[in-house]
Amino acid sequence: MRLFCRLKFSLVIASVLALALLDTTSAQVKVPENYGQALSWYQRAAKAGDVKAQYLLARMLEDGLKGDPDIAAAVSWYEKAAAQGHLESQLKLAHLFFSGEKFRRSLPRAAKWFGAAAKSGSAQAAYNLGLMHENDWGVDKDPSKAAALYSTAANGGITSAQINLAMLYVMGKGVAKDNVKALTWLTVAKLSGAPTPNAIRQAVAKGLTGEQRQQVERDARAIKVEIEKN
Repeated sequence: MRLFCRLKFSLVIASVLALALLDTTSAQVKVPENYGQALSWYQRAAKAGDVKAQYLLARMLEDGLKGDPDIAAAVSWYEKAAAQGHLESQLKLAHLFFSGEKFRRSLPRAAKWFGAAAKSGSAQAAYNLGLMHENDWGVDKDPSKAAALYSTAANGGITSAQINLAMLYVMGKGVAKDNVKALTWLTVAKLSGAPTPNAIRQAVAKGLTGEQRQQVERDARAIKVEIEKN
């Protein structure tokens, strides 16, 4: 009987966790519609170390699908999942600590989890951490780190990072001043449909030779192709 119960529990958990591929918490806990029972299942699987269950349990606690929201408990479960490399949990923690809307604000902890998410492959997280290093938000001001992070994010298709990286090249902050690279990244952003500062683009282009401008066009299009492949 105990073996049967354990098997039944495992099958139910498997079916519930499969819904993690859906986006909203209410959809994720649709089976069963009794949130209290779902919460119990998630708690058991989460305590057993299942990373998806830890994340979904945190979502339920954050959104208050069973009673009032419990942000402190949600953060605790997000941290357990994030420590196992769960990207969505890392991003959740970073945004919770950065915004301070639901939980006490901690920019150093936000930076920690943006960094973890960046290592897990999030280009947006790399951009956000780059902003923090460029602007001295909870971390040491470090234009070189900002440039490296913007570069990662820019190559990941984040147009804001492409523009910010270009501006660092224009000013020579954290990188050697290089108007060819600056215009290249501004052009990549423009090719991606992002609004780019025309006055700056024109000013940078004005100082380049015809050959350099042709190089910019070639390089920008090649970068755009590589971004679209990924």
